[in-house]
Amino acid sequence: MAASAPTVRFPVNSTVVVYGICVALCTASAMQPLRGEISGTKGAEADRQTPSNRRDMVLIPQGEFLMGTSVENAQQLASHYDVDRSLFLTESPQRKVELKAFLIDRYPVTNAQYHEFLNATGYKPWKPHRHTKGQEQHPVTYVAWPDAVAYAEWAGLRLPTQEEWEKAARGTDGRTES
Repeated sequence: MAASAPTVRFPVNSTVVVYGICVALCTASAMQPLRGEISGTKGAEADRQTPSNRRDMVLIPQGEFLMGTSVENAQQLASHYDVDRSLFLTESPQRKVELKAFLIDRYPVTNAQYHEFLNATGYKPWKPHRHTKGQEQHPVTYVAWPDAVAYAEWAGLRLPTQEEWEKAARGTDGRTES
């Protein structure tokens, strides 16, 4: 029998957000217009209500940022959350990474957005997605990787890379708290 994964305990007064796979979408490059919205162009394409031009996206500028976790920080986090430090050492070593500018969703993909995709395309996800009444604007969860990729392609975007996600979440200085 396999050993169970360690339990992570978060302090009661802290805010912790855990997202599913289908959390945020990016454009291939912030320098390319997003369906006419970013460039400010007018016309039928910009006016058409597609998933891409209804998005609220944030520009993450080109440049260097600190990615990963230092050994010292891994020890501090492990002590703080009362877990084994090896959970954080998988993100070591901390290093500087250079990225081009990109756009990323300001908010996670919602249940309503995901169901719009399912209804519009007839796509059959790996695991049937439950639509919980009253939670239409909550982040969609329990979405398999291929389903997230299919949603992103339908929306005219793509999933962020690990580096993009971390830079968007941690800023340029490698912070772990806001």
